[in-house]
Amino acid sequence: MKTNSRWSNFVNELSNLFFFWFFAVTYFFLFRVFFIAFFHKQISQSVDVSEYLKVLFMGFRFDCTVAAYFLIIPFFSLAILSFKDKFNTIKRIRIVFQYLFVILSSIICMITINYFREYHDQFNNFLFLALYDDQKAVMNTIVEDFNPLTNIAIVILVIIICIYIFRKTENRQFIYSFFAKIQKKSSRIALIVITIFLFLSCLRGTFFTVPAIRKWAGVSKDIFLNKTVLNPFRSL
Repeated sequence: MKTNSRWSNFVNELSNLFFFWFFAVTYFFLFRVFFIAFFHKQISQSVDVSEYLKVLFMGFRFDCTVAAYFLIIPFFSLAILSFKDKFNTIKRIRIVFQYLFVILSSIICMITINYFREYHDQFNNFLFLALYDDQKAVMNTIVEDFNPLTNIAIVILVIIICIYIFRKTENRQFIYSFFAKIQKKSSRIALIVITIFLFLSCLRGTFFTVPAIRKWAGVSKDIFLNKTVLNPFRSL
């Protein structure tokens, strides 16, 4: 009975990790679509639907890697602490990383939009050169040109919505109900092996030999669309 209870708690937390991954890649997908729409005037007239699909697919691969980065510690905490029935601790760790993802992603995506408006390029490590510039001049530029109060309000709103979604879906049974049907020992082992394989594939951004790395991001003939392949985390 205790083993069944442990398995039930395990798959419940595993289902939350799957949703975490789904939420993360959906977040970046929506950001990429918004980013393209917001700066659509920079797209060349000759771009067809296949170009958008190539960009979205390659972007998805990079998004998977970032989602996996945020899942590393929750994933290993589930793998290790579940043997000791520390599911409350596992849950708290996952929630912390969900909140971290929402907060950091919302901030960095907003910075990317404003950075692109000014420099016509993705947010990257050159932004940190501002630390060595005239700090007063930098702050004046931010206040005058980038509407910080509006940006902060939007970021806070996005964070609230995302956290609400996580809380609302915390006890949903859709993914869990599928995993909970797995009772045979061999099937449970298969699920764990498949999960590990999927996690490692997400870290690499591929099921195959070539990982998702920056030099393969140029999949479109349009310069602007190529700049949207990397999400803000991977563009650093």
